[in-house]
Amino acid sequence: MKVKENKPAFLATLTNNELENDFRNIFIQHAMVHHYEKNEFVFLSGEKPNSVYFIEKGLLKVCQATAEGDDVTFFLRKRGEIFGYAEVILEENRSRLAQCLDQCTIRALSSDIFLKEVIANKRMNQEILKITNRRLLEQQQMVELLISQPVSIRLAWLLKEMSIAQTGGYLIETTLTHSELSNIIGCSRQTVSEILSKWREQGLISYDRKTIFIQDIYSIF
Repeated sequence: MKVKENKPAFLATLTNNELENDFRNIFIQHAMVHHYEKNEFVFLSGEKPNSVYFIEKGLLKVCQATAEGDDVTFFLRKRGEIFGYAEVILEENRSRLAQCLDQCTIRALSSDIFLKEVIANKRMNQEILKITNRRLLEQQQMVELLISQPVSIRLAWLLKEMSIAQTGGYLIETTLTHSELSNIIGCSRQTVSEILSKWREQGLISYDRKTIFIQDIYSIF
């Protein structure tokens, strides 16, 4: 696939599988597998952090409720990524909530094992530091995106974050509605529907109720 040059900084992203094999094996050997339904919470704000999580399947958001009852999404986490480790390291209660946007299969590694097997291991410690620094840059790029880019670019970024590279293109397996997509990027449902319809008419994407396929992810930017 030919990638456009001079991409804006906000197009940078983590790889789909951000864990090294040794790190991943710790979750395979020691973590408990849990299955969550769409909209189910993995943890809530104020809870004591007793686990670190690895996503085997699905998509979730880490967010915070506003005084008006709306959700502000800070991060999206997808297959192959970990989350929930910052509070374990800092020994602080959860300050945000994690909610599944699709059906999810998640491995939960106890805090004690995480601290023993990962933080106490110099190599694993460096891996956590690398992931954290990447995510800091990602968060800065997300702020830039939300304050300076039009809705079509924000939607393209969201689809890119949700996608998994496949042979011949990028696949997004999700049951998110247009309304739910619009809530994440801060626009109306109608605008999301119009942009997706335009991209489909142009032959850039194809989609049904459960999947979106994009042959060239950069063609929609």
